[in-house]
Amino acid sequence: MPTVGGAKSYARHTRLGALMYHRGLRAVEVARDADVNPRLLSDYTSGRKAPSAQSRVKLTAYFGVDAAELFEDRYPWTADMAHAAELDRQAKAMA
Repeated sequence: MPTVGGAKSYARHTRLGALMYHRGLRAVEVARDADVNPRLLSDYTSGRKAPSAQSRVKLTAYFGVDAAELFEDRYPWTADMAHAAELDRQAKAMA
């Protein structure tokens, strides 16, 4: 697969993947640094699977963004602002 800045082009299917792409991050780096299973991260970036609550918290903390901003495109339940606010609170507590 073609790469740009070390990020695979397929990763742009979701907001998570797009953020990794634009920051030039490779999945292996994000998985290691955010403590997320690399296979699951691949599933999340392609939209094959929805991230668990724990993975959402870890990834929002790692990227420093709101859960709704990171996952809203593929995972409509994060559009519920109360839920997104709770995920943000958890991410900040972990940081």
